Amino acid sequence: MPAYDATECLRLVVVAALLLFISVQWAPMYSSPYGVRASIISGSQDEDYWQRRAELLNEEQDRSIGARMNLSTAEERAANQFLMQAKYIELEEGQRDARKFLPKQNFLTVGKNVAKSRIFRMIEAMPKGAVLHAHDTAIVSWGWVYTNVTYRPNLYACVPPGFGEPGFPDQIDDNEQLMLRFFKNEPKPIERSGNNPGCNWRLLQELRANDTRSPKAIDRAIMRRLTMIAPKPEEAYPTSDAAWDKFVGIFLFITPLLTYRPVYEDHFYQGLTELYNDNVLYLELRTTLPPLYELDGTQYGPLDLARIYKRVSDKFVEKHPDFIGVKLIYAPLRQCNSSELDEYVSHARELKQALPDFIAGFDLVGQEDKGKPLVDFADRLKSLGQNVQLFFHAGETNWYGTSVDDNLIDAVLLNTKRIGHGYV
Repeated sequence: MPAYDATECLRLVVVAALLLFISVQWAPMYSSPYGVRASIISGSQDEDYWQRRAELLNEEQDRSIGARMNLSTAEERAANQFLMQAKYIELEEGQRDARKFLPKQNFLTVGKNVAKSRIFRMIEAMPKGAVLHAHDTAIVSWGWVYTNVTYRPNLYACVPPGFGEPGFPDQIDDNEQLMLRFFKNEPKPIERSGNNPGCNWRLLQELRANDTRSPKAIDRAIMRRLTMIAPKPEEAYPTSDAAWDKFVGIFLFITPLLTYRPVYEDHFYQGLTELYNDNVLYLELRTTLPPLYELDGTQYGPLDLARIYKRVSDKFVEKHPDFIGVKLIYAPLRQCNSSELDEYVSHARELKQALPDFIAGFDLVGQEDKGKPLVDFADRLKSLGQNVQLFFHAGETNWYGTSVDDNLIDAVLLNTKRIGHGYV
């Protein structure tokens, strides 16, 4: 008899129970590939075809999103008709020419066109209620980071040796090192070590002043590192791992730039402003609570940063009284070992005790395929869940039937309040 681990046994039990339920409750029926009761279309011969067809379509419609929403006023019905008319126009145009149907294309190539579309502009103007899945350093447009943060004083760039000097290359390739960080005084160069070629810290303001081209070489290198947009995204990201590498690389690049305490506060406030301008009235923000720094060397830990978030959000609500507020989900990286997870759990308890109404819960983030499955930490997370609400990323994978896929099972058993993605 083959051996099964506990997770596989649980899966088999769930499947067996489901099959038993189907055999008892739905014995006269058979499954339809569309998830609709096939008995509707397999009735007696004397049933009217068109009646059965209408019943089938009505049942499908009843299962759709918004089916039970009642548009009770003439204004609501008119607004719905106006929106649906715009939607049908886009669908008809897409059927005539698939190149014009934006949802069918890679977002990295048509994002600007989506923002200009009639439907998007309508949706943009509508009240959204809440954003319940957002990440700390990803809630602000990259353009603001570039035009605002990178033009602040005391910002240094660590560039390849010789960059910007006569006789040396006048550009920085994507595979070359480039870092941005705030300092009070110019720091010492990072020396060559192993595979690290080293780099020299130069005041970004001076690098720009010494380059008369437009756009400047340093600016081109910075902008490429702030966004995933590429002329040919299919070639730039041929696999999910390639896309993840670029995605993670953006966060590695911006973290030393954004974690300067004055910038971090302004960045969060700008994020709230952009959400508010999109008619979002409540935010639950996932954050790794990274350490912040000051020019004098002062550093801030997780609880300090949580209190900074609280202060900035209170300031925003005071200025925008119709904005409901913010709560934090402490969400460190899932690529961690047992001792690191113990530290995260300790931080989560401390945060919840200090700010019970501001801390919504706990999550683990990062590429699910490469991180440890939830089952590896189940006992610790189960203990944490008695005091802190859990919110898990799970099912963000194409690896069906693997331990990554099983994260959905463990997320449910751990009583997660919500599942992030869950599309496997």
